[in-house]
Amino acid sequence: MAATSDEEMESLLSSFDQIYEEFKDGVTEIQLLKSSCSAELKRREALENTCNSLRIGLALLDSTFYCEISILAYEFCVLLISFTFI
Repeated sequence: MAATSDEEMESLLSSFDQIYEEFKDGVTEIQLLKSSCSAELKRREALENTCNSLRIGLALLDSTFYCEISILAYEFCVLLISFTFI
């Protein structure tokens, strides 16, 4: 009877060891995923900042281009008017 009980105890300990190892592996995997997620969030923030900077730069270029076109159009009109009076 004691032998069966020892075998059952060994089997139980072996099962416990296996569960414990799987638990440790799971904890390690969770930590890796958290680290990976954190890195991805930092990349996303960097991309959002870059996009915002690009939007601001594009808006500045648009306004500068619009001003330059307006100046050129005005100068063209002045030149055209001056030619009509010659």
